[in-house]
Amino acid sequence: MVGAGFSLLAGLDGALILLGVWSPVLTARLSQWHGPFMTLGFIGTVICLERAVALDRTWGYLAPLASGIGSILLASPAPVQIGLALLLLGQIGMLAIYIPLWRRSEDDATVIQAAGSACAVGAAGLLLAGVEVRSVIGWLSCYLVLTILGERLELSRLTMTRNRFLPAAALCLLAALVIQTASPKVGWPLLGVVLVVMSVWLIDKDVARVGMRRGGQAAYIGGMLMAGYVWLAIAGVVWIFSGPLGTGTGYDAAVHAVFLGFVMGMILGHAPIILPAVLRIRLDWSNWFWVPAVLLEASLVIRLGIGDGLGLPLAVQIGGTINVIALLSLIAVVITHAHSRDGAHSAHPHDRRSRA
Repeated sequence: MVGAGFSLLAGLDGALILLGVWSPVLTARLSQWHGPFMTLGFIGTVICLERAVALDRTWGYLAPLASGIGSILLASPAPVQIGLALLLLGQIGMLAIYIPLWRRSEDDATVIQAAGSACAVGAAGLLLAGVEVRSVIGWLSCYLVLTILGERLELSRLTMTRNRFLPAAALCLLAALVIQTASPKVGWPLLGVVLVVMSVWLIDKDVARVGMRRGGQAAYIGGMLMAGYVWLAIAGVVWIFSGPLGTGTGYDAAVHAVFLGFVMGMILGHAPIILPAVLRIRLDWSNWFWVPAVLLEASLVIRLGIGDGLGLPLAVQIGGTINVIALLSLIAVVITHAHSRDGAHSAHPHDRRSRA
């Protein structure tokens, strides 16, 4: 968690540098590796840790350990290749964790998550080989989209497992990624189509939508998930009509619709469920969780809708700065509402997460 937390702060600092606003630390390395810090360093390490907790075997913790240390070294004066190599080892370790997890359950959710993990290995390997970050956006996107799809299928197994759409959608997403790698002009629109279709289906079928009418934590989770699916669809639309993007407002809109709107929105939504199991704490629900949620959604509207949509750089800076504030406020809410939990080891964390 230290490595994951460090990666988050390094990634947010790099975001401020890229936005051209004040940042606590000024170094080109943080801005250059902003994307890998946020995806492989922060989210990747947290996912590795969550899977290691679910496995409940000592060797499983080597994956998040390698990923966390690699993130720290990536920001240090050490050669970049060392940090990237450890990030790659962490992702390979996470892929290995899915083998015993699949033997335990033999379900589609684990297979879909393992497919996402394979995309993470591919992304880390390409970065280590010297490929530019913008050229592996498709790999990183599929990694996180597939992982979250598997999580939603796992947490909603009583409703969504009766339908074979998600496994088929995962296969289509992987096929589109392969085509995108070989032929970006053809592959990006295909990837966008899959994301749009997938998002529309999830909005209609995900059980979290029902929770929005219950109020309290259920409404919070349902609201964040539904908003996340909308942002994923928006990214898909941009890729359908714009094709391959490397810079500019279209690139900024598509990338941050996926990684902030969808992925970070899902992290905020799942935080009250996942964090207690991973950190073995009691996390009290509070309406304060709505603060980072509202800030995140508002910042995305400002940045993507006004800034990128109308070509206003100042709005991009304002929205991007609020992006950072939103994520920092989530940390503050978690810290102020977390408590030690007696008997935290009494139940298997994977079982607790499934029941949630």
